[in-house]
Amino acid sequence: VRNGADAMQSARRILSTRDAPGECYGQKLRVTGSVGIVIAASGASAESVLRDADTAMYQAKSSGRNRYALFDETLHHRLLARLDLERDLRMAINRDELDVHYQPIVDLKTGRPIGAEALVRWNRPGHGMVPPLDFIPIAEESGLIREIGTWVFERALAQLAAWDCDPEAPKLQLLTVNFSARQLDDEEGIAQIATLLHRHGVDPARIEIEITESVAMTGELITRDSLQQLRDAGVRISIDDFGTGYSSLSYLHSLPVATVKIDRSFIERLDSDSGSPVVQAILDMSHAMGLRVIAEGVSNEHMLRSVSAMGCDLAQGFLWSRPLPNQELVEWWRDASRDVHKTSGTRRQMDLSRSA
Repeated sequence: VRNGADAMQSARRILSTRDAPGECYGQKLRVTGSVGIVIAASGASAESVLRDADTAMYQAKSSGRNRYALFDETLHHRLLARLDLERDLRMAINRDELDVHYQPIVDLKTGRPIGAEALVRWNRPGHGMVPPLDFIPIAEESGLIREIGTWVFERALAQLAAWDCDPEAPKLQLLTVNFSARQLDDEEGIAQIATLLHRHGVDPARIEIEITESVAMTGELITRDSLQQLRDAGVRISIDDFGTGYSSLSYLHSLPVATVKIDRSFIERLDSDSGSPVVQAILDMSHAMGLRVIAEGVSNEHMLRSVSAMGCDLAQGFLWSRPLPNQELVEWWRDASRDVHKTSGTRRQMDLSRSA
């Protein structure tokens, strides 16, 4: 190997050897690979070469797998930025840099807000608000998501209890909190849920734990056991990003699920009506199983009319509000409740006029 071109040719040859499926216990199996390539500088240590090759390999994986990537300065700077981000994230909780924002959830039958989804936000000093898609994957990979997830859950419970004690604050019937696969693997963290609910005096029936469809589809014993423990503690289980798995729906029968949240990608297609059959099918199937359905990502009146006409139960999205800090949610809730009351009064007057 004299240069990058030679190395990439070698990588292509290695990957091509895996094109033909192999046989294992009578089954045809195809194994793919991801290759990271480094052209080592003179004097480079074995550790630095392996580290950089590993970085390039993960770049190949993130680009679609079964391909190769060549390490360069761009990847080097990206690696350093990621290490800096992970380092700062480890200190974010103790530095009080994390916050919980709340996106309202609306009852489509009444138009009234009835709950909210708790979402973590990070205001990184010197950088401002960091998009969740930038730091949540790092928290997942590093294992920090367990500590962050527990912090978010307890902060949300404390906030809900505080609202309950304030006559001017919203009275949420439902509070949803996201859980990751790593949190479900954390037996100590799962066992702590009931303790936290009791500590803050929150009725577990008002809490809904959201897991993604990809996590639910694993069907692993530890996942089922963890979800059952949560259900035994009195909380409800919700499947987030529903519809993206393209797999058998049998797991809905084997898991203690109460709610499905239709992925925003299907709701967005309602603008062109291309998503209508899929959304309607999910609604019909879910309701037949006695499950409640939330439409996620409703951003305009057309989407609202569509999901309402199809019989969806609840919805959230930018049509009503972005995720809001505590005090802003209180103000939004007060205004939204007042607007619904006015609308209801107008409708009653119109109905009386018609009957007269």
